[in-house]
Amino acid sequence: MRADLQGTVAKPSQHSGGVRYNYPPWVERPDPALPEVSISPTPGPACYEVSYPSYEGAICAQESLRYIHRLGVHNIRNHVRTLTDRLQEELPAIGYPSITPRGNESPIVAFVAQDPPATMTKLRNAGVHVAMRWGNKMRISPSVFNNQEDVDRLLKALS
Repeated sequence: MRADLQGTVAKPSQHSGGVRYNYPPWVERPDPALPEVSISPTPGPACYEVSYPSYEGAICAQESLRYIHRLGVHNIRNHVRTLTDRLQEELPAIGYPSITPRGNESPIVAFVAQDPPATMTKLRNAGVHVAMRWGNKMRISPSVFNNQEDVDRLLKALS
């Protein structure tokens, strides 16, 4: 929430932050001018959160980053490049022209499917998952969990 809107559009939902107790045993001599308990919410956008953070999501993200760093981004890119280069070479030869420029750094490649329903049926029957977008655009996104045998299965299904 923008700073100029804080406290005007929505009320804070998280009252964490500073809690001050003004009674024994928390203070030796309570100040009669202050309330027994006063809470000063955390300032800024955090006080408008409506829930707690996803601890599971944070742990999964942390472990994912560790895994990526352990494998090495360069190694992952090189591995995926062998798969996408092969797809760029072989899919047009069997009737699926590429619409992804060669040398593209993305691990996502797209091809034109002349008959999208038939293409998806062939791939489903072979246990190959790709996405068909915008009618006839076959989107393939191999990753570190794919290998040349997966590309073989895809090519065989479409041949």
